[in-house]
Amino acid sequence: MTGTFKLGGARCHKFPVMKQVKTLGDYVQDYIDAARASADSRDWHGVWSSLGMAHVLSQPLVWPHTRVHAWMLWFGLRTGNLREAFGQLLRIVLTPIGTALGRLPVGNPGLVRYSVLEPMPIPEEAARIFETVGVSPVGVTSSISSRSVART
Repeated sequence: MTGTFKLGGARCHKFPVMKQVKTLGDYVQDYIDAARASADSRDWHGVWSSLGMAHVLSQPLVWPHTRVHAWMLWFGLRTGNLREAFGQLLRIVLTPIGTALGRLPVGNPGLVRYSVLEPMPIPEEAARIFETVGVSPVGVTSSISSRSVART
């Protein structure tokens, strides 16, 4: 609401209340937090699904993208999945280069069972978030689909 009001006898202007706008990084952090909550309840499917969505969303951002792979490395080690852990080490090295060059497999959830070059359909929820924050995903290719992030 705009207008004026009095404060101690002085006339002050009211400024419109600004809405708190979430950034893409905020959404990535939400999914990392969801993965951590899933880990606390030992819901490993929930961990990997949340991290997969965090990965898809983080691809346009160098640091958040690298952080998602670091979390994947951590959970790979925590669950004793050495193949996943080793694959994430390689991805941590490659992520800054791929992000900087814009050569990423858009929609790929970032787990080792997926090729580092295999683009996949962007989940509808991720597409909605990209649209909400006004970010266009970068990479090799993209398409919108209702296909789930995690393969079963």
